[in-house]
Amino acid sequence: MLKQFERIGFRPGGSFQVETLDAATTRGLSRGIEAGRRIVANGIFTRSVAVPRNGWIYSDIRPWGVDYMRRATTALGGLGALDPEEAIYLSANRDAAGQPLNGKQNYVLRFAKGQTPPAGAFWSVTLYDDNRFLVDNPIHRYAIGDRTKGLRTNPDGSLEIRIQSGRPESGESNWLPAPEGVFTLALRLYLPKPEAADGRWQPPALKIQ
Repeated sequence: MLKQFERIGFRPGGSFQVETLDAATTRGLSRGIEAGRRIVANGIFTRSVAVPRNGWIYSDIRPWGVDYMRRATTALGGLGALDPEEAIYLSANRDAAGQPLNGKQNYVLRFAKGQTPPAGAFWSVTLYDDNRFLVDNPIHRYAIGDRTKGLRTNPDGSLEIRIQSGRPESGESNWLPAPEGVFTLALRLYLPKPEAADGRWQPPALKIQ
């Protein structure tokens, strides 16, 4: 790669001035920049690994060495992301039936007793709109997890998170407000336990209530 860079005057210890390049090289680099951005943006999804079931995908973030594509997709999709020993990142943009998540529906994410995300530090579910921004809402809640005050479990020990645009009949304790349009969820486990890292634990599917 360094040999290729030297063809346009880009080398270790040297100075690089775009202004000194000829017009054809400048046009080629401009096209390359735009193409590179598209490739990296698409690579965020193609470089993710599908969880065997339940509609979740997880980001395969590992030491990249000279895998510059993986490095670029990590920087674009999650700058500062931790390695799998420190954090596991999962995301979902579809429900159990394979349909895109949309605030026109009411969803429930149900963890059976003893099946909440196995994290040694903490876990959380964060909601983003279709532009990957947090969504303004009346209770100013943008994520929900084991640190959420007032979170309630059911009599059988299960935990149900209500994900919907309107306030649930059961109250706000387990509510993660959603926009009226499409959205994505990110599930993060910090200091994941072995069963999360090796796949013995799987996140439950999102179901329409």
